[in-house]
Formats: sequence, C-alpha cells, structure tokens
Amino acid sequence: DRMERLIRGAVTAAAVPAILGFVIVAVAGRALLTIVFGSSDFGDAHAILTILTAGVVFGVLAGSCNLALMMTGHHRDVAVVAVIVLVLTIGAEIVGVQVAGLTGVAVASAGGPVLQSTILTRVAHRRLGIWTTARPSLSAVRALRDV
Repeated sequence: DRMERLIRGAVTAAAVPAILGFVIVAVAGRALLTIVFGSSDFGDAHAILTILTAGVVFGVLAGSCNLALMMTGHHRDVAVVAVIVLVLTIGAEIVGVQVAGLTGVAVASAGGPVLQSTILTRVAHRRLGIWTTARPSLSAVRALRDV
C-alpha cells in the first residue's frame, strides 16, 4: 500500500505539467513550431506533434508500471511485452505510412507506447496488487508527504 501511494502520488504530480504541456501543444503548437523553426512549413507538423505528445502524456498517466515490475523481479514480463509491442508498432507504422502518410506513422508511434503502458499497468496490478496510474485527485499528491 505504501509503494502504491508513493507511485501514484508521484505520477499524479507529474501528470499536471504533462497535461498542461499537451494543452499548449494542442492549442499553440502550430505557432510554436513556426517560431522555433522560423518557417511556416514546420507549422504543418502540428497534428503530428499533437498526436505524439498525446502518446507521451498517456505514458505519464500510466506511471512507472515497467519500473515497478522490473524492480520486483518481473523483468521478463516487461521484456516480453516490449518485444511484442515493438513488432506490432513497426507493423502499424508500415501500414500507417501507406494509409495516412506521416500522420499514420505518428498514430502508430504513439499507439505503441500506449498499448505497452496499458498492458504493463494491468500486469503490474495482477502481479503486484497495485495500480501505478495517476489518481484523479489531489489527495494522491498530498499522500506523498506521508510516505
């Protein structure tokens, strides 16, 4: 219970800036890309950047399920899932580029880690009896003080 409180509190605290970053990218990503790279050509990458950022945010919200599993002797589970998801992601990227170009690749590239995080979150719950995901309340962050 203590480990779960610590992990979920840290994940919830990390979720706030991750979600804020996603909102900034989703709302102002086109302008940011143009400002940073100095050409409106890069503004066209806004949709791709938003998709990839959503995948990263999902990973943050899932927490450190892979680390919790590895540190408790379940590293083989992590390795097996990683290899399977890698193969699926590469296949999805090949199909994605043919169907939707770079946007298709971005969806597949973001989807791979989402799939891996989803599976490993369930594996961590089954093997360790804990959830590693963000808790949608500030009490999880406050619980960090008690750990």
